[in-house]
Amino acid sequence: MASRKARLPVLALGLVIALAAIWSAVWYAGLLLTRHHLNQWMSTEAERGRTWTCGEQTAFGYPFALGIACKDVKVSGTHAGKAFAATLPNLIARAEAQAPRTLLLDAKAPFNVEIEGQQSAVTWQDLRTEMQFGAGGPVAARLTGDKLAFTGKSLMPDGEVESIDHVSVDIGRAHDVTADQNAYDITFQLAGVISPALESFIANGQTARLDGKGRLSQFQPFGPRTLEDRLEEFRLLGGTFVINTLRFAKGDTTAEASGRLAIDDSHRLTGEIDARFAGIEPLLARFGIPTGLTAIESLMRRRPSASEAPQPAGLRLPVSLRNGGVYVGPVRAPLRLHPLY
Repeated sequence: MASRKARLPVLALGLVIALAAIWSAVWYAGLLLTRHHLNQWMSTEAERGRTWTCGEQTAFGYPFALGIACKDVKVSGTHAGKAFAATLPNLIARAEAQAPRTLLLDAKAPFNVEIEGQQSAVTWQDLRTEMQFGAGGPVAARLTGDKLAFTGKSLMPDGEVESIDHVSVDIGRAHDVTADQNAYDITFQLAGVISPALESFIANGQTARLDGKGRLSQFQPFGPRTLEDRLEEFRLLGGTFVINTLRFAKGDTTAEASGRLAIDDSHRLTGEIDARFAGIEPLLARFGIPTGLTAIESLMRRRPSASEAPQPAGLRLPVSLRNGGVYVGPVRAPLRLHPLY
């Protein structure tokens, strides 16, 4: 009996060592999977014309987290037909040991960019991307960032500073349609936007906010090909972007919209949008759109019965994008739509 009791601590220690060895193997397998997902993402970027390299790569996080840190990150390639090169101090890829198919990418500022000799930089307080992987690659992604600022002539035409207090974008495969529609639901939000270009249009000294929700069909946001190739496939397959809700506010100037957009044979946006505006009379006057449309629309608006909810205030006008032009109601605005690619 005494010898059996004496063996119990040894057996317990052996069990702990065995479990630690098994967990270490599981952790290492998860680390390999995390590294595979990171390399898979980099390979996809390379097929899009962007090559990422790490100056130094280290693993961390044992025993409950999986992490890979890339220092002195460099990326080069082409964007919109222009060659660029950029650097990033640190890129950290993390995953939980129990969920290795969810990859978290944390980027450390600044992101310095050079495009055809022009220098620019993007800075932020916090920037994170969360990617969900399936058997064939990413199937969903979420981007969140705080205190972003854009400077430099290669990003801003006049070298101005633009900033966003908070940004979030969610993209995920739609599950209520057939697989052949290749549809993705998108929600986004930009808050605290400061833009000199926007201020030149709506000069009220207020920050702007933009948020929306929509569905993109016949488009693969995570595809390995270039954006131009994916947009062309989207056009040829008759893809659409259905805007469920789109809201914009800058001080007293607000807009709400819904509609449907596509790409025409000239590679420009086309579609119809039902929009409601408030506080845009100065902007209408600037673009030569008669402000009397406000009064006309008000007179034509049917007065709701006692049982109906009152219609929201504001000028309701259809916005049409066709043949490279933008039509607000019956009037063509002095705006020209350029090809997307």
